[in-house]
Amino acid sequence: MAGRQVAVTAQQLHGPERDEAWRQITTAAPRFAQYERKTDRELPVIRLVAQG
Repeated sequence: MAGRQVAVTAQQLHGPERDEAWRQITTAAPRFAQYERKTDRELPVIRLVAQG
């Protein structure tokens, strides 16, 4: 897919949906969990949904 462009819509996740996505992210990339511990805010999780 190198060089392929896809139109997307960004959706910020909230609540249980965000929690589950965050769990998957930090399982795959533990550094994100380390970063979250360094801040007092909840990091946004954004889902990109292909249009059409």
